[in-house]
Amino acid sequence: MLKTIRKIYFIICLFSPLLSVCQIDIITGKAYRNAGDYAKDKPLYETTFKFSQKKAAKFHGAYKLKIEGLKVTQRDIQYSIWLVSDSKYLYLNGTRQGLMEGYYKFKKGFNYYYFMAEPMLSVHQQDRLNNSALLFGAIGASITAANIAAENNQKIHYVLDLEEGRTHLLTKDYIQDLLVDYPVFLNEFNNLENNTDIEVLKKYLEVFALNFKK
Repeated sequence: MLKTIRKIYFIICLFSPLLSVCQIDIITGKAYRNAGDYAKDKPLYETTFKFSQKKAAKFHGAYKLKIEGLKVTQRDIQYSIWLVSDSKYLYLNGTRQGLMEGYYKFKKGFNYYYFMAEPMLSVHQQDRLNNSALLFGAIGASITAANIAAENNQKIHYVLDLEEGRTHLLTKDYIQDLLVDYPVFLNEFNNLENNTDIEVLKKYLEVFALNFKK
């Protein structure tokens, strides 16, 4: 019976574009305002958190957070929480990092976490969207939003530095900065012909995360 239920659920998630939620994490954890509070274990909230992974383009594969029982608005929650943590996972608030709305999930282990995300709208794109809505109404805004989404469909490679509480672009320059105090590894990296390839950058990020600390 259980196998049948799981099979039905999988089929629904796979074939129904109208179903907005196909993965839900309900955790008992802690929400932190910033990296300093996380390091000191001084949570803003300690409660049950519900993360829903949306299919809708608005959330770009990230999770939407809902907290029940708190007398604060969803907007306050969105902008006050930097990170939610339980014993196994971290959920990073993309809005607080200047990324698209949603929470990005990482398995705990180190201070550096690689992920991909779409950038927020530029000021110019936001102006285009606002002007379209003003001049042409909902239809014009929808067309402009679709055009902007097409422009921003290339996801960007990021690194979360958990200790700093900041995200960085994963680039050759970033890896060189990490390795500046480790000349053997830095020389090895610099001598590679393909040291701008994302897989190489990810490899050296992992080496640094496993073996060194800034």
